[in-house]
Amino acid sequence: MTLLSRLFAFLGLGREAPAASTARAPVDLAPVPGVYHPGQVVPVYGVGETIPAPANLPTSMEAPVATDPVAALTDLLIVEEGLRLTVYDDATGKAIGPGTQVVGHPTIGIGRALNRKGITAAEARYLLGNDVVEVREQVARSLPWSTRLTPVRRMVLEAMAFQMGLAGLLGFKNTLAMVERGDYAGAAAGMLNSQWARQTPARAKRMADLMREG
Repeated sequence: MTLLSRLFAFLGLGREAPAASTARAPVDLAPVPGVYHPGQVVPVYGVGETIPAPANLPTSMEAPVATDPVAALTDLLIVEEGLRLTVYDDATGKAIGPGTQVVGHPTIGIGRALNRKGITAAEARYLLGNDVVEVREQVARSLPWSTRLTPVRRMVLEAMAFQMGLAGLLGFKNTLAMVERGDYAGAAAGMLNSQWARQTPARAKRMADLMREG
């Protein structure tokens, strides 16, 4: 069998379109390690960790794959690219952090080179939606009294946690103490007297105004 023939066989394609029914093969949504479908819980991996490829995906040109060309290409790319949930250098495979010298392309997911394509607006809003749910849960868990604040003041704390991370928000110990006891003017002043306000003054002022006015 020639290499071209093996490739066609691997992708489940013939040289001519089949005359039989063109209905797509049913998709097996059974849990497969490393492959996730809507509604499944995705495990959390640390920075730089690689999620193992699904055990049932092809590893050689002789392996059988789905007859649907889209599914076949998807399976192939998962095997070839791997799945990474943090940004990495596709030339070295190393995770990218602040100050990292990048040799290749900053890449995430399954071969998404961010400097070549980036993400779409729809993808950005989807990611933001997940982040909003997560940050609200983090703040409520770490500062249970925050759930008794007005929606606006609670939103300010959540927005600060989103920008600086939960640890960054929790570093405002005196300011948070003033918020908890209802001294919102003092809390607003504390917010403005911070390294955060010196780094992003316009944003900090907007947040302080919302905290003060509630």
